[in-house]
Amino acid sequence: MSDAFHQIAGVCLTGLIALALPVTLFFASQQTPILLALCLLAAAGSISAPASQWRDATRRTVGSAAALALAGALVYALSSALWSSTPEAVLDRTLKLAVLASLALAALTIGRLMRFSTAPRLAPAALAGLSLLLILIGAEVLFGAFRGIEAIAPTPTDQANVANRGALCLAALALPLFALSRPAAPVFAALGLLAAALAATPFTGSLAAALALAAGAIVALLTAADRRLGDLALAALLLLSAGGAILIGADKTVFAAVTNWSLEQDIRAIAHRAGVWRTAVQLIEQAPWFGWGLDSTRNLLPPGTPLGAVIDLSATSEVSASQSSYLRAAPALPLHPHSGWLQIALELGIVGAVGLGVALATTAHRLKGWAERGALTAFIVVGSVSVGLWQSWWLSLACLAIFLTATAKATGPVGKAGEDRSKEPSP
Repeated sequence: MSDAFHQIAGVCLTGLIALALPVTLFFASQQTPILLALCLLAAAGSISAPASQWRDATRRTVGSAAALALAGALVYALSSALWSSTPEAVLDRTLKLAVLASLALAALTIGRLMRFSTAPRLAPAALAGLSLLLILIGAEVLFGAFRGIEAIAPTPTDQANVANRGALCLAALALPLFALSRPAAPVFAALGLLAAALAATPFTGSLAAALALAAGAIVALLTAADRRLGDLALAALLLLSAGGAILIGADKTVFAAVTNWSLEQDIRAIAHRAGVWRTAVQLIEQAPWFGWGLDSTRNLLPPGTPLGAVIDLSATSEVSASQSSYLRAAPALPLHPHSGWLQIALELGIVGAVGLGVALATTAHRLKGWAERGALTAFIVVGSVSVGLWQSWWLSLACLAIFLTATAKATGPVGKAGEDRSKEPSP
């Protein structure tokens, strides 16, 4: 009975991976329920794993440094309710983050067990899903053939947001899917898909996705060539991602140079981003060590407060009046500052930002696989310039990437994918 149940669950999991990936392009906000379904099916698909393997995988995950770090971070985040002006928001967000942290650990545990009969189906399903995702992007960009975006996002702004989320999904999952698909396709075919994904992201209007995928591919290639080169690349990325936003926000000369250049080039998004970062730095200076409290960013300024009322924009007088007036009227601080480093420092202070830096550096050093490091790179880039750190759909996507990379590692280099290796040590 368990074998039949195992096989049925494997088929369902395969279909979910093949179909859910292209769906996320247009329904990225539904990433969380997709992840829940994936975890349930994956758990069912691994149910025939020996009990000793389940115990070993669970013990390794729950007792790992990552699990302890997550627990410590949640306790510190919860303690920010003591000094936050909105303690109820801290409690609500901490609870949601605790659920997502549990899902991340579950995804890691289950991925380590995907070495049994379900695993051989995952590689071709992942390859098919990624191929279909790229076909949909290409058809929409070139011919406007797929009208799904218009159906769920009636306004141009909503459509742009949906397309941006889809591109970020593609950037986050491309390398884990590439790693998982290698046993099912020639290497040149998988490389072609990766190149196609990189070429497709700029057409969705998401510069962050293109940067993330390019940086992830570079770090993955350097790691594959020599791990020390990968170490250097990741260290440089961490310093650049954190230092760039801080420098632009804190140094008036750099801020003026970036703002004037972007407005002269009519790249308003960069100018606005620089203004938001400068606003965030000014607020950080008012509560530097422990921040304003978890998830407090949206409540620090009255809704709709313009940049011109918060920061000095006299340096923008060099550009045209219309461009300067746009920047002055733009929101000073949206729901998040579009920089994970500044958001951490803003809400949890320098203590929280240093903790995040140490956690990322330790994680990057412990990861050995090129796909794992490439995926981590993509998430660091996107988190540094685009999404809010606590957005559930983005954190759920991270859990999905963890599951895929863990599965690729468990079914990859040693033995054939799907081979029952229950007598071997856990990966």
